Amino acid sequence: MGSIEIELEPEVSHLSAEQIEELYQKYLSGVKNSELIEEFSIETNPNKLIKLLPPLLRDDCQCDYCDLPMLQKRKSKSGYSSAHPIECSACGHEVYENSYSNQQCRCKQCAQKRLEAKRVKELEDREKIESHYSVESKQPLPYSSLNFLEKLILLTLFRDHTDGEFDCILSLNDSVRVDPLCPTESMTNEFIAHLYEAKVIVVDPKSRFSAFNEEEDFESFYPLRVQWISNISIDAGTRADLKTLHLAIYRDLRENDKQSWGEELYGLLYLIATEEVLQYLYYKADELDVQFGADKKAREVIQVLLENFSVSQIYYFVRKAVDNAHLFYSKGYSTGKKHAGNTIPNKMMSLGERALKGEWSMYPSSRVSACPRSALSKVLFDLLLEDEDAGFTKSPELYWMDELHPLFNSSEVGEFKPKPADEHGLACLECSSKAVKADMSNDRVALICHDCGAVHEFKAL
Repeated sequence: MGSIEIELEPEVSHLSAEQIEELYQKYLSGVKNSELIEEFSIETNPNKLIKLLPPLLRDDCQCDYCDLPMLQKRKSKSGYSSAHPIECSACGHEVYENSYSNQQCRCKQCAQKRLEAKRVKELEDREKIESHYSVESKQPLPYSSLNFLEKLILLTLFRDHTDGEFDCILSLNDSVRVDPLCPTESMTNEFIAHLYEAKVIVVDPKSRFSAFNEEEDFESFYPLRVQWISNISIDAGTRADLKTLHLAIYRDLRENDKQSWGEELYGLLYLIATEEVLQYLYYKADELDVQFGADKKAREVIQVLLENFSVSQIYYFVRKAVDNAHLFYSKGYSTGKKHAGNTIPNKMMSLGERALKGEWSMYPSSRVSACPRSALSKVLFDLLLEDEDAGFTKSPELYWMDELHPLFNSSEVGEFKPKPADEHGLACLECSSKAVKADMSNDRVALICHDCGAVHEFKAL
């Protein structure tokens, strides 16, 4: 170990090492600073005395880089002995004696060591991720296996969630993205989960580390944080790049026969509209601090309302129902916030019935900035159907029956086409058939089965 010399401040340079230690011990024992500077003939302000004393020489601790003994500032009367780090006077290396201290040495050598350790760890972590999520190990699906909805979601992702490189689908949590993929996060999660489980898309191993769960050794991930790669082959079993696949889907949906879309499109009209109403409902409930949790019932009511009203018209029912729930709670009529929030679906239904019975003149509402239009809606209605924002301004049922049915179904115009079971969740009580239609009039809702002919009537509460 080398040696160092400690240079004394001019004010205490006349004192020997023994005198300095004697002064310091008296200082710690409580002798007044004014008495000490007089006793030891030190010309300074009493408040500056401790700063003039040389640091302690720590022969028990040497610098890892300089092989020199380290120094430690002396504690003040009110301080803690380990408050000051042990320091190297040559390179600035610091050692913190407190085991609970989370401070790190800021010297150049330690900073470099941390950078190197981080680099090595990132290389090791990236190897784990690339091994577990290897794209080469995934067999691409043939383009012919894609249905309309999968093509639509991919086309939307390609248009709204890619950058200039166009080599992957960017994270759906990317703050640069202006439009959400779907009206609600739950719908986005369901669509992404479907594409992943169907192996239409695979995780991009180049996704940032925070997109993976390190606690599980990166073997799980956060679907809205990772980047994605399409896993579709157009010919010869080779995975198509995004540019090629985007062009193929675009031409397919824009130029080819659209009749095959029919069944999927009908259900999708309702799904997007339902989620747009829920998006607005969540916003209004949050705005008025109304606790809303009746999602399942609300979806059923919304789907019935959509038979006759557009999303822009149902906005009015939502506003009135949420306002009513807020007053119901604030005036003490409810048993709690949850009870008040649960009244919203029934109130919406009641308003819809009154509007039909009284033949109200329903004026459409405008979109609000807090509920932005989804990228999926823009691609479907503006690009493919060439009817700008029709999903917001038109009832999906009336839109289908009056305008789209002739285009997407060769059967007689006006024939009922039931929504897919997984969209409306309704079934006949007699035969369990999903081919049912909900008809709303006055104060009742009738569930009509098109298989067995049964009619079930329900009255709104």
